[in-house]
Amino acid sequence: MTSNLTLGNNVQIGANSLVNNTFNQNDILIAGSPALVRKQELSPWWGTQRIYKIEQLKKSMNLDI
Repeated sequence: MTSNLTLGNNVQIGANSLVNNTFNQNDILIAGSPALVRKQELSPWWGTQRIYKIEQLKKSMNLDI
């Protein structure tokens, strides 16, 4: 980040990216040099698919946690 910038909620920044603009959008992926919006409306990585898989694993291992 090069100066006083504002980023929205849940903004993910790619490795080695140069962020020199304000991004007020929420749930986006920015990357590049200079950084640009690469994906919009991202779901968090801890979303429901991960929870579902954990619950399935618990059932297959007969765990009651």
